[in-house]
Amino acid sequence: EDRGQVFTALRCLVRLVLSKMGTTNEENRVTNLDALRSYLKMAVQKVSQLSPAEGLSAEKKSEEANWFRKIAWNSALQCESSPDMMRDFFMLSYQLSQFCPSDKAILIGQK
Repeated sequence: EDRGQVFTALRCLVRLVLSKMGTTNEENRVTNLDALRSYLKMAVQKVSQLSPAEGLSAEKKSEEANWFRKIAWNSALQCESSPDMMRDFFMLSYQLSQFCPSDKAILIGQK
């Protein structure tokens, strides 16, 4: 299993779900958010399994985690009507931030 291909596929799936979000009614929006949440959970799992022995640098691991972290954070901000979903996305963002180097922007986002 090529890790690079896994992340490319996950990014494509996330983009596909996000592109459908703007054109759906509330019921479909919840379905899309559920799909997005499951893809982000998978991203957390896949990022946590990366090791330097697999040929992916710490910088690449950080880049992947940061891309998905931003998606999780922005998705949380769009869930005002669903506190549980908002919490889930914020938690995913936090989990992904643990794989990123500490910098001010990320530290502020964790607060």
